[in-house]
Amino acid sequence: MVALQGCGGGSTTTTGPGPSSSPGPSPSPGPSPSPGPTTSAGPAPSTGATLSATTRPQTTTLAPQPSTPLSGAQAAAKMNEEYKGFDKSNPDGSIGTFLRITGETKVYCHGGCHSGWADCRVSGSVYNPTQIVNSTSGAIMWSFTGTGTHGDFLGYWVDQTVIKQRLAKCAFTGDGGTDNKYNMGCGKKAECSTYSCDDKTCAYAGRDPATGYNTYVNGTSEVVAGGVMGGPGCNDPGLCGYKGPSFWKETGLVADETFGALKWRADYGQGNMGAWNEMVLDGELMTEALAYDPAGTIPAIVYASSFPGDGKAAAKAMAQVFATEWNMPAPVPVIKIDLSVDVLHGGDPFVFEDTESELFV
Repeated sequence: MVALQGCGGGSTTTTGPGPSSSPGPSPSPGPSPSPGPTTSAGPAPSTGATLSATTRPQTTTLAPQPSTPLSGAQAAAKMNEEYKGFDKSNPDGSIGTFLRITGETKVYCHGGCHSGWADCRVSGSVYNPTQIVNSTSGAIMWSFTGTGTHGDFLGYWVDQTVIKQRLAKCAFTGDGGTDNKYNMGCGKKAECSTYSCDDKTCAYAGRDPATGYNTYVNGTSEVVAGGVMGGPGCNDPGLCGYKGPSFWKETGLVADETFGALKWRADYGQGNMGAWNEMVLDGELMTEALAYDPAGTIPAIVYASSFPGDGKAAAKAMAQVFATEWNMPAPVPVIKIDLSVDVLHGGDPFVFEDTESELFV
């Protein structure tokens, strides 16, 4: 069984001068839990250093165009279509279903620092029948319970279209260990050993080690440009990373290569089907997308059938908080992830339990 704790945020808020980076924890054994913010002074520039903020976000402010939430039946059908539509021979087809396992929809981005981790990192996993599956039972794996809270059994689905067009920053064939990597988790690992919000060698500060940490990293910095090395010869899941369209968006979007991570797993990872992969979304663009169309970006809240209690009620409460936060006229639907379904033989793991009380969606 698998749960991917969404990253972002922390229990230490630091309002520092850091550039656009990325949050998210990646504690082994899974791609990152995410605590809430806490306050600290933030990394200060070295005395006399001339800092060039080369990583400021290039975002576009668009007038909101909120869409009507899908019905529960529509959401479940679309999630299953994405999930079962993955074909390793079709790079233009579905990658699978992206889920971020977390008890909240908040995107931790430019709101503070947690343990020196990368800021604005939205970490999750892409599920399809070739990975994150119990090879014996054929059921989706759900085993990472990093926070010990109900948030380990909840999460949200991000529509694949916006991921492939803009939001994806990078993808790894396994756990990318992205919490302390540059470029919102998509660069090289920072040398930081203190995990302090005041340590300029940590990923949150976004300082370039090549300049003695006196300038911010940019798209040509080795710790950014050398951060992913996917390809046929790559055999380390933590390094087998592939660029998404927003890999370094400050110089423009690039071709989406994240399909390569899923194909690698389908080709070489069948001996360990249950292991998760990791995909990082750009938290700045995610926030922008939510402001533009919240229900089109996060069309559903999910809960695992292994939830210890009333998972549907917990998911509905999460959906209501999401609707309130983004001034939505109605909450998005809640979808159960049925961990008893054999996906290796064509089963549909995403289920809308259409009771009378849920038809508000």
